[in-house]
Amino acid sequence: MPILGKADNIWVYTAQQFLSSLLWCVGLHGDNITGAVTATFLNAWTIENQEQFAAGVAVADLPYVWTSNLCRLGQWVSSCWPLLIFMYKDSKKLPQLKPLAIVSTPPAIFCIIEPIMFGLPVIMNPFFIIPFLLSHTLAAIFTYAATAAGFVGKLCVNLPWATPSPLLGFIGGGGSIGGLVWPFIMCAMGCVIFYPFWRAWVKSELKKIADNEAVNAETANNA
Repeated sequence: MPILGKADNIWVYTAQQFLSSLLWCVGLHGDNITGAVTATFLNAWTIENQEQFAAGVAVADLPYVWTSNLCRLGQWVSSCWPLLIFMYKDSKKLPQLKPLAIVSTPPAIFCIIEPIMFGLPVIMNPFFIIPFLLSHTLAAIFTYAATAAGFVGKLCVNLPWATPSPLLGFIGGGGSIGGLVWPFIMCAMGCVIFYPFWRAWVKSELKKIADNEAVNAETANNA
């Protein structure tokens, strides 16, 4: 227990989030893989936070920052939510994005991100690997720091993992206003990180379309 207790710090949490996102980049479910290790102590920490909160301990005085759902306040809202916004924004340039965005929106609200990760795709996509890793890593650092500092309430109500992130932060943090707004802050950060890489990807996709049209036109002329 002394060893596990020392694991609740910004460095271990950030390392776990980085490793999880790195596994996702190559098509492996990073959450499930790293969760096989971290769930052992995160479940215990979540229960302890719940018990102390129920006993009247203030949210700021709860013992643990890193609990089961902390990642949901910054992880996917800093990557897949920005990508979803960009998909709608550029759906006129790339019409195939609109049906994917429409299908992906309801799951994304509940942090179910497979339609975007595999449909866009993000996985094995050289344009998105760097911003994906960067957004997840920075989201881990900032989310842990904001929670430790008290801006985001420490999670003390064990809600289902698919609870929309703003509600998770608000209800799970014992009525934390900071927890309510934090996912939107992380989404804005992700938009800034992803934007130049998204523009490069769109430019590449448009070039592919133009090249295919040129080849088809040349084939038709030769026929």
